[in-house]
Amino acid sequence: MRDKDGYEDVAGAHEIPEGAVRFFELDRGEIMLCRIGGTLKALSGRCTHAFASLQDGEIAGGKITCAVHGAQFALPSGKNVSGNCADLPSYPIRMDGNRIMVKFG
Repeated sequence: MRDKDGYEDVAGAHEIPEGAVRFFELDRGEIMLCRIGGTLKALSGRCTHAFASLQDGEIAGGKITCAVHGAQFALPSGKNVSGNCADLPSYPIRMDGNRIMVKFG
């Protein structure tokens, strides 16, 4: 459900503990929420190379690797560190009590 400002209720803060990466399907597409080094970010859940889902990718060393093409993205920034495609889009987050709200798209 979206609020009047376009933010969608995605998850409770307790669902994204330190070091976690979680994927969510929203009305407009797939996102991932991650909390790394105390920073909570909402990033596209799709590789920018061929739009493959990153949900099956390996997470290690502060990066997520696309299972299809091997592109690597730093977490939590979404910056492409393999040099073969664009950075992951990020989306604004705001907290509503202990709920994580994301403005996607």
